[in-house]
Amino acid sequence: MTMSIVFCEIPAVILFLLLAHHSMPKGLAENQRVINML
Repeated sequence: MTMSIVFCEIPAVILFLLLAHHSMPKGLAENQRVINML
């Protein structure tokens, strides 16, 4: 039971970290663009 939960959780955490890592530079670029517009 707990093993299946761990096997489901680990890929979700890895995917979340990858998405966060890839979206951070985009978010920073968006913020810079908004600041430049102001």
